[in-house]
Amino acid sequence: KKRVKKLEERYSFDNSPDVLFEKAIELMKGYEEISASLLQRTLVIGYSRAARILDQLEEKGYLGKAEGAKPRKVIKK
Repeated sequence: KKRVKKLEERYSFDNSPDVLFEKAIELMKGYEEISASLLQRTLVIGYSRAARILDQLEEKGYLGKAEGAKPRKVIKK
């Protein structure tokens, strides 16, 4: 428990939108579906960050729910 506490103090675990969130919104305007690998290649980021951005886009109502490894449907552009 002490170790977790130290990690929480050291790193920020907030849910604020990623700095690339707006770029991801612009990118998805040209697609019917979007995936983590598309974000990775286009924004030159790693998988974890791309997946986090997809989750944020879903929370804000831009994307549908995840269905395994399939790309997510763009709901609003």
